[in-house]
Amino acid sequence: MLVLADLLAADELGLKLVAGGADALAREVAGAHSIDVEAPTRFLERRWLMLTAGLRLRGSAAAQRALIAELDEAGISALGIGLGLVFQRPPRALVEEARARSFPVLAVPLETAFRDITSFVARSSLSSDLHRYQRLTAIQRHLVDALREPDPRAAMVSRLARMLDAGAFVLDGPSAGTTPDPERVRRRVAEREFEEDGWHVVTVPIAEAGWLAVTARRRVPLARAAARPRRRCSPPPNAWRSWPATRSAPSARRCWTSCWSSRRARRRAAWPRAPPRSASRSRRASWWPTSPFRGSS
Repeated sequence: MLVLADLLAADELGLKLVAGGADALAREVAGAHSIDVEAPTRFLERRWLMLTAGLRLRGSAAAQRALIAELDEAGISALGIGLGLVFQRPPRALVEEARARSFPVLAVPLETAFRDITSFVARSSLSSDLHRYQRLTAIQRHLVDALREPDPRAAMVSRLARMLDAGAFVLDGPSAGTTPDPERVRRRVAEREFEEDGWHVVTVPIAEAGWLAVTARRRVPLARAAARPRRRCSPPPNAWRSWPATRSAPSARRCWTSCWSSRRARRRAAWPRAPPRSASRSRRASWWPTSPFRGSS
């Protein structure tokens, strides 16, 4: 599945995101088409990318806002606005409406032809294997680009940690993110993958007899936690001896509910309320022997 993040990661396209919400990069792109006519959604399917030079948008803020509203309501993935012909930069009204709706807008440089974008989307949609290869290539380019930094090793470790959302460090070298004690990892580095004090650690040998370690806190899956049997509390020792003599010892030992405090609450609820003090002495005397937890006197 091709998403907007893949288009932005393609260096040969040079696209730039100028508007869009937090989920803009995760939007699926099923196709791309260049349109410069009114009511463009007649020729587009959901999750498609519309490309336009903005011929009919020049000097009309109302048309710019109406276009974003139409695309958003039709389920279009994003709008690509070409720069250098009609607009030198994305129109202000169009960008404001897109930001208000969290609708993605891409700036397409003059050097990038619309056919290059449509071809890229078409090729990426042909095969999931090709899509994964392109993502892998983009990741590799992103990491190799760290070699241009003043400290390339530290920059590469930092980029790797951000991409994996984990900690990463080189033994006797730079580190990024939250990591365990390197000395503990050093003792088990040859195991390649292991658990260490609540950390899941994966190590990979690198040049110059060094080691790269990627670490993350171990998390118990929710499904596994939900599958655990609920712990049943046991009553205090010999608690059954104080229960009514009418209940046998084996049945008294059985847990009425899931915990002892709940059983105590049930006993309190079952105990009949005493007559008010204003009641006669005979009525109060007759109430006590009928308690469900005491035998008749």
